[in-house]
Amino acid sequence: MRRAVVLALAALVAQVPAPNPARAELQALLDRAAEYLETFQHEYGAVVAEEDYRQSMSGGSAEGAPISGTNVRLRSDLLLVKPAGERDWVCFRDVFEANGKAVRDRDERLKRLFLDPSPEARARLKAVKQESARYNVGHERNINVPLFALMFLERRNQLRFEFTLVGRENVSGLQARRVDYTEVRRPTITRSEIGDLPAYGSFLIDPATGAVIESRMQLDLGGGSLEFVVRYRQEAKLGLWVPADMREFQRLNDAGHSIVMEGRASYSNFRSFQVTTEEKIGVPK
Repeated sequence: MRRAVVLALAALVAQVPAPNPARAELQALLDRAAEYLETFQHEYGAVVAEEDYRQSMSGGSAEGAPISGTNVRLRSDLLLVKPAGERDWVCFRDVFEANGKAVRDRDERLKRLFLDPSPEARARLKAVKQESARYNVGHERNINVPLFALMFLERRNQLRFEFTLVGRENVSGLQARRVDYTEVRRPTITRSEIGDLPAYGSFLIDPATGAVIESRMQLDLGGGSLEFVVRYRQEAKLGLWVPADMREFQRLNDAGHSIVMEGRASYSNFRSFQVTTEEKIGVPK
């Protein structure tokens, strides 16, 4: 009888799945990235960067006739902020120059947007984002900001994705881990008039700190595609990794036309978003 009990217990133990080291490593990496983003948001608090964003569009018809190209150069204040009373942080572009021409006042609008926690201020924020988006060429969008994909790594959003640990990549001497992702929950974070737009792509993450070194995001648009690649660099003044540049690639099929849009943005002059005791915002030049 005693022998039978021992054998039964041994069989039960054998049914317990063995630990999966790769899965445990992936989860530890995702936890570290989520912790890093919490610190990232807190440390940024309110930061302004200058963005130089060049977009060009070209293509041809189904018969091969070329389409005239469209080019735009946007210079903008890029703000990484959490508006008062809001749960989420916002990567916010406010265009101040398009093709060499000034298009808006800088300081006063920023004061109204980020010192006023009212629902009206939040509505103005949305309106200004849409206003800045109208300067884009190609498919209408307001997600072409460098920090957009980082929200996928927030702890509350990770369950929306399937993550896969792929391998290692050397980035300037740093052995980053590559993590691929696919959005599986519905509704998706990004949507359009055609419905859900599940995101997929990859991150390069520093395994020691959880910092994101590179992000890639792709969307299938139903007749086209959209891809963003953002590379980060260490900013000594902030002690964080900040966007260095963003590359954007669109391919659209519209009324027999095959259209390609390419964009390249670079980021510089990161500085604190200053609020004085008189509640005036100063944007260092």
